[in-house]
Amino acid sequence: MLLLIIFLLSPSRALSQPPEFSKGVDYYKEGAYEEALEGFLKAKEKEPTSSLVAYFLGLTYKQMQDYISAKSALKEAVTLKPPIKEALLELIDVLYNLNELDEAQKYLETAEREEVNPPQVAFIKGLVLLKQGENLEAIESFKKAKSLDETLTQAANYQIGRAYVAERRFSDAKRVFEETIIVAPETDLASLTKVTLDTIERRLWEERPWRNTLSVGHQIDWNVVLNPHDPTFWQIAEDYDNRDVYSLRSEYSPRLGGPFDIRAEYSLYLARQYKLEKYNINSHSWTLIPSYDLKTRMLGLPAILSFPVSYNHIWVHADSYLRAIVMGPTLSFMISKSQIGRISATYQRKEFPQPPPLGLVDEDRDAHTAVVSANWSYFIKKGFLSAKYEYWNEETDGTNWSFTGHKIGMAFFTPISIPYIGEIKSYLSAEGFFQKYDHNHTIYDKRRRDGIFTLSTLFAREIYRNLDFQCQYAYTRDNCNVAVYDFDGKHIVGWGLEYRF
Repeated sequence: MLLLIIFLLSPSRALSQPPEFSKGVDYYKEGAYEEALEGFLKAKEKEPTSSLVAYFLGLTYKQMQDYISAKSALKEAVTLKPPIKEALLELIDVLYNLNELDEAQKYLETAEREEVNPPQVAFIKGLVLLKQGENLEAIESFKKAKSLDETLTQAANYQIGRAYVAERRFSDAKRVFEETIIVAPETDLASLTKVTLDTIERRLWEERPWRNTLSVGHQIDWNVVLNPHDPTFWQIAEDYDNRDVYSLRSEYSPRLGGPFDIRAEYSLYLARQYKLEKYNINSHSWTLIPSYDLKTRMLGLPAILSFPVSYNHIWVHADSYLRAIVMGPTLSFMISKSQIGRISATYQRKEFPQPPPLGLVDEDRDAHTAVVSANWSYFIKKGFLSAKYEYWNEETDGTNWSFTGHKIGMAFFTPISIPYIGEIKSYLSAEGFFQKYDHNHTIYDKRRRDGIFTLSTLFAREIYRNLDFQCQYAYTRDNCNVAVYDFDGKHIVGWGLEYRF
């Protein structure tokens, strides 16, 4: 920049400017930008058509991060006579900072056509493309920049790595970031790249094609059988029990490249009661999730359209209890850099293989269910806050179980640092499900209303790499106007280990 100033202030140019301009330049060289601004503004009053004054005025505004004023002054610098070509790069940089990327592209085309500092033009073009989400084009521009000027190699490599991260090509990003460090390991950029590389290595672990989670735990349940609150109705004397729980979740997500993606999941859940063995649970779920990354932007931000299809089969004790198919589209989109929205519509088909109790056809729970949901998540450093709403419409073969419902919920996750213990991952969620049944109950002769409230917490501490010790608590209350379904006091306390591999 100093050499450029010396060049621009050749004797012929400097002599044609008012004395206030020279004072402004001296202050600018010293970094006294407010004083420099005062000098340049006075010079501007005397020489309103001077492109050189406009240029230095724009530079000063830019240094003071007043990009709106800098934009106006630098536009004059490139349009007044004689135009200052060097102002093009400064103007493009200002437009980049203002997120006026389409206009920046227009001036980039001018700079390329007039061959103004081709290496720098290629570099800043890469920055603009990267901000526009044109990651592959940005990579080519950065490669061009470093091929024209070797001194840009480290900076260009760093930006290429960022572009690969945006494309979720983490292996390529890791390779480029390693090259960035090797070029000049003692620089500040190399230190920044080392931090980024650590993040990439974690992402590579998280984004590996095969991901598995195995959990083993123990739970105490104070109301396994959902005894009603009113003891005048049926009661099972023994409703308290311990159980061991086991779960396995396995995911496979090949890296296809391009906008299409697919993920397959399998999950297993086993619960083994100590005394109430007829309530043992054996659950298997299979899920396939194809998705498409929408290149057309929603509100200017990326979105992903997916269509999950899942099948779940649950056995209670030795009997097949429930078979369910769930499918439907989901649109996930960024609201801002820290907020994500999700809307979905799903269809569920539920089949209960066992015949209704006492052969009562009105108790047949086989169902067709439609669910429409909206979810919002706000990310705070390492944690998040989320809220959801769901509308349910379930049509069952038996009239006693058809209902419409509204489910609302909130969840909060954050790590907590505790002296002598370390970081504890904490999770809290609360949910309310309000159900209005469609028909009078054929046995209890009233239309059922339920308000099901659930509160749960989980705390986890990593005791070894990818191995967590977890403690959890859950409380459920069903406030129902049909006393036999009204229960409270379902408390579950649990602890166990979770291993990710």
